[in-house]
Amino acid sequence: MGTISQLSVRVSRKIGDGDFGSFGGEWEVTVNLPPDANLEEESQALFAFGKAFLGTELADIQASIKKVEKPKEEDEPLRPKKDTEEGEELDFVCVKFTLEKTPDKKYKLQLYPKIGDGAGKFPTIKYTAERERMWNMISEVADDYDFTDLPVEHACEWLVHYKIGKEGTTADGKKFHYKDLVAVKSM
Repeated sequence: MGTISQLSVRVSRKIGDGDFGSFGGEWEVTVNLPPDANLEEESQALFAFGKAFLGTELADIQASIKKVEKPKEEDEPLRPKKDTEEGEELDFVCVKFTLEKTPDKKYKLQLYPKIGDGAGKFPTIKYTAERERMWNMISEVADDYDFTDLPVEHACEWLVHYKIGKEGTTADGKKFHYKDLVAVKSM
């Protein structure tokens, strides 16, 4: 066996604080050794350097992640920002919808926004229309779903475009704006 002239060291680290899960990284280096190098000392020194380097890098990443506000659990329907005005047009990503037939033979579509990793608890848009208007509204996305037995609930990935409508008041006196559905498109 000859003299070892190269040394490769690989270090893996994983960190996490429970708020955003864990994440990790790997560091790998290959170095050329002088003929009189102590293989064990060089290995340990490179491993210690890699571990420290990765720890610093991952800590920096973790600190920047903590600056991002974690999504809050939704406990009421999404409301437009306070500074939105009637007629303003907005979009949201819809990840779930329901469609049902109402007693007056109309169709009611409810569109749920993406909140965190799933669907919000309440629909952002409720759209009720006669059969022809409903199919015109969802025709671009309807081919992927079976609507033969209503009501239905499906996961989806749609971009919903809507307009801020007139102001209304809830039964308990809170003000809100109606949201008028403009378009539903596949993403």
